Amino acid sequence: MFEDKKFRMAVIGLYLFSALATYFLSIRIERLNSSPDTMKENERVVMELE
Repeated sequence: MFEDKKFRMAVIGLYLFSALATYFLSIRIERLNSSPDTMKENERVVMELE
């Protein structure tokens, strides 16, 4: 019984971890997709610094 409970907890933990990892990856991909805007922003900042 205890081993079964431990196994279930491990499965739930693994599921939550994979869900979090997918969430963070999707955020990172979203930021990469909007990178042309950030590139323009970076160029503008560099021009101001010079």
